[in-house]
Amino acid sequence: MSSTAGTPGSGEPAPKASWLAKVVGGIGLIAVSHRMAQDQADDDIPGVTSPNPRAEKISEHATALVEAGATDEEVLDQVVEMARGKTRDLRIASSLVRQDGVWIEEAGPNRVVRILNAAASGEPIASPRPEHAARFAPVAECNALWS
Repeated sequence: MSSTAGTPGSGEPAPKASWLAKVVGGIGLIAVSHRMAQDQADDDIPGVTSPNPRAEKISEHATALVEAGATDEEVLDQVVEMARGKTRDLRIASSLVRQDGVWIEEAGPNRVVRILNAAASGEPIASPRPEHAARFAPVAECNALWS
């Protein structure tokens, strides 16, 4: 009884995928990841975010500026400058801030998201949604108890 190379129990290793198959598979995975991120770009809490170093720096810088008390316009100007016209980076930065859901409960992260969204769209900075704004004070009071 003969066995085919690479079949279980044959004692021979399975054939390895060609480098082209690996590249095509990797590109497919990246495309699916980007598509899922695009589909969730406006979700309150995105399930998938495809980060990149520029977007991470933008989100961290915007958060730091808001925490330091910078005005909306100052933050907006700086993140637009950092993005260098790449609105995709601004959308990803917004998704990164929204990732854990804190932005719908705390004023600071909410403000960061609204600024990043305005920078990405070119529209004015929106006011907080009423359902989000209603949570800010109770969550801040609760957080104050823990600190």
